[in-house]
Amino acid sequence: MKFIVATADYSGLGLAMRLQQEGHVSTLAIQPPNEDIGASDKFQAVGKNLVDRQPLAEVLARRGDLRDWYWIWDGNHSVRENELLRSEGFQVFGGGLFPDLMEHDRDFAIRYCADYGLHAPESRRFADARQATAFLERRRRTAFVFKPDRGHAAETWVPDERDPEAANFALRRRLQALEPSGPFILQARKRGIEANVEVWFVNGEPRFALMLLECKRIGDGDRGEMTGCSLDFVFPISLHSKAVRETVGKLFPAYCRMRYTGFGDANVIIDNEGFWLLEKCERFGYNCHPNLLWSLNRAELGQTLASLADGSFRPSFLEAYGASATVYNNGNRPGEMLTIPDDILDSIYFWDVYKQGGGWFTAGFENSLLMMLGSAVITFRTDGASTGYENSPVRRLAALQEMELL
Repeated sequence: MKFIVATADYSGLGLAMRLQQEGHVSTLAIQPPNEDIGASDKFQAVGKNLVDRQPLAEVLARRGDLRDWYWIWDGNHSVRENELLRSEGFQVFGGGLFPDLMEHDRDFAIRYCADYGLHAPESRRFADARQATAFLERRRRTAFVFKPDRGHAAETWVPDERDPEAANFALRRRLQALEPSGPFILQARKRGIEANVEVWFVNGEPRFALMLLECKRIGDGDRGEMTGCSLDFVFPISLHSKAVRETVGKLFPAYCRMRYTGFGDANVIIDNEGFWLLEKCERFGYNCHPNLLWSLNRAELGQTLASLADGSFRPSFLEAYGASATVYNNGNRPGEMLTIPDDILDSIYFWDVYKQGGGWFTAGFENSLLMMLGSAVITFRTDGASTGYENSPVRRLAALQEMELL
C-alpha cells in the first residue's frame, strides 16, 4: 500500500517510519506553519535519512497521479488542502475543518458541546490580559485555569496552589507578566478525576472507544512545567459504558448527522456533580494513538490506517493497558548523538530525530524528542505505576472502576 502522511510539525514522522518498516511506500508531505520555521536548519533536519520527505504543495500539485494513495493527516493543520482532497474523492483520514475548529477554537467547542448537554466549567473568553486580571480580582475566591483560545495546548497553565484564593492570586501574577499571543479562556478549576474519553467514528457510526489517563507535567510524579503529555496509559472501553454515554456519547447525533469519520474525544473532570468538559481535540497525532497502535493493535499499522481511510475499519485491539512516556531534549539541542539499545528500537516513536552515518541524532526543532512505548517505558520512567501522588493514573483508574464508569 502507499501512504502520504501530511504534517506541519513532524508529529507523523513515527507513522511514516513504521509504515515503511512494514513494507509500504510512505512519503512525509510537509507544510510548516510559516516560512521562517520551514527555512530553519533544525526543522529541515527532522527525519533526514529516515523517510521520503516532500513539500505538501508539490505532492498536491501531482495529486492526479496519486489516486490510489491513502492520505493521512497527523494533526489539525493545512485545512484547505485537506478539504480539497476530500471534495475530489481522495481517501483521506484525519484533519479537516470540523476537527480544526474543535481543537483550535476553544470557545466554539465549549458552546457546541453545551448544545448537546456536555458542559464545561464556567469559562470566560478574553483578548486582553488586563481585563482578565480585573475579572479575577472580582472573583478572588475562585481558582481559574488559563487556556489559549486559538493556540498550542501546551500554553495551558494550571496553578499548583490548592487553596482557591492562592491559586487565583498566582494566575493574576502570571497574567501580569504574560503577553498572551491571542485570545484566551479563563476556566474555573474543578478538582476531581481527569480522564480523556475518545470514540472512533466511520461515516458517523461509532466503532471503537478508548480511555486515556495522562500526566501533563514534564517531571516525575506529575510535577514541573505543563507539557502536552509526559506519561499516559490507554485502554479500550465499551461504547456502552457510562464514561462514553456521559461524554462523547452525548454528541453521537451530531457525528451521525455529519457522517463524520475520525476521532471524537472529550477531556473531562469527573466530580460529585458530574462530568465537566475541559477541552476537545478531535485529532490524530497525540501520544495516545501511537501508544494504542504500537502497544495494543493486533493488526499492522498500514492495515488499520487504510481501513480508517476507506471506511472498512473494525477494531482489533488487545483488552489490556498500553503505556507511553515522552523523552525530552531540554534546551532543544541539535546534533546530540543518541544511544538507543536495539532491543527497544521497535518500541520507540520518533518525533525530532535524524540519522547520519548509522547514528541517531537530535534535530533540536522540538522539545519533545521521542516517545517510549509499552515495556520500554519502565527502562526510562517508573512513576507510572506509583500511587504516591495526587494525579497518579493508577489511582484514577481505581476510582473510575469503583464508580462503575467503565
